[in-house]
Amino acid sequence: MPRVSVIIRTKNRLVFLARSLLSVQQQGFRDWEIIIVNDGGDAPALEQLLAQVPGVVRSRVTVVHHATSQGRWAAANAGLKVARGDLVVIHDDDDSWHGAFLETMVAAIDRHPPSVAGVVCHTQYVDEVVFDGTIARKGVRPFNSWMQNVTLFRMASRNFIPPISLLYRASVHEQLGVYREDLPVLGDWDFYMRLLSCFEIQLVPRVLANYHLRPADAGEQFGNSVLTGVQSHSSVEASILNALLRKDLSEGKVGLGTIANLAYDLRELREHASETVIDLNELLRRVHAQAPG
Repeated sequence: MPRVSVIIRTKNRLVFLARSLLSVQQQGFRDWEIIIVNDGGDAPALEQLLAQVPGVVRSRVTVVHHATSQGRWAAANAGLKVARGDLVVIHDDDDSWHGAFLETMVAAIDRHPPSVAGVVCHTQYVDEVVFDGTIARKGVRPFNSWMQNVTLFRMASRNFIPPISLLYRASVHEQLGVYREDLPVLGDWDFYMRLLSCFEIQLVPRVLANYHLRPADAGEQFGNSVLTGVQSHSSVEASILNALLRKDLSEGKVGLGTIANLAYDLRELREHASETVIDLNELLRRVHAQAPG
């Protein structure tokens, strides 16, 4: 049995899929399997790509084909159904790892008791564009370098963990269930809140994961969901928060729904306050610049 199951969701993005396979192949830690969930994409084209992969890697790849797209979280759950590892990570087709990711993260989770269900590393943004089938990197910038620990309250305010950066115990799904397939986006945020309601996530303070971003005008095929679907994210956030609070109200308790809504509103207030301070400073600068003498 492999130690780590790497689930890669994809659909007609072979240029990214090839890079993600290389990302896993280049890991110093070798006890892994890859599960590719082809969510309604061109199956023959994907198999043709895999035929070019070295045999030692191809023999450790399982492919799940969906005739039609079932959505990103249904795809994740399809990967979980066939996963054999006791540790799981979702490596989306357009993201990548540092070569020491698996070695470092597996060693980290092995140092902790079962109450620690996962370990997460720092992540960096990689800005890029795709032109004529070639990926061009534009720059690199920090994503969550401020993170010093992972708390339920902070997670309830906003998702700051991309799936590429989290290695977790597969056994948690027996208690928590799988990802919510009714959510078009933010299924990871919903899962993280459920996870942190019962377990801990420990930080590995190293930048070992790359969250690749492409502009919103890249189109549905290549654009990131976080950039191409801002309104969708906002609507789903509200839906998740409302459902959690309604559950609290129906059970007559102060629970995750109350905490999540308070944390979310506090974060919104902090951000608006910061924007106001920036605007006031800019106004003062202009006033001083126009003042005589």
